[in-house]
Amino acid sequence: MDVVPANPNAATTLRISLPVASNLGSFEDCSGTAAGTAYAAIQGVISGVISGDVANNEASLLFYATNPAVDLNMKFHLSYQVIDP
Repeated sequence: MDVVPANPNAATTLRISLPVASNLGSFEDCSGTAAGTAYAAIQGVISGVISGDVANNEASLLFYATNPAVDLNMKFHLSYQVIDP
């Protein structure tokens, strides 16, 4: 996915829809990692953590970027438990 962070040196959070609906009961029911590189500048590798968003039954990606004008190309992997509502 391509991401353009709005605020430098601040946490950026993205919500990711789950491919199969799940009634997440805890942030631990979904977890994963993300990593990416910047297109426009040599910024190094950006990494992030994925956890469950219980309120929205989605995954939540949290990462920090140092430059708001840089388009990041990020890849992610997550796993979660499918829980019936």
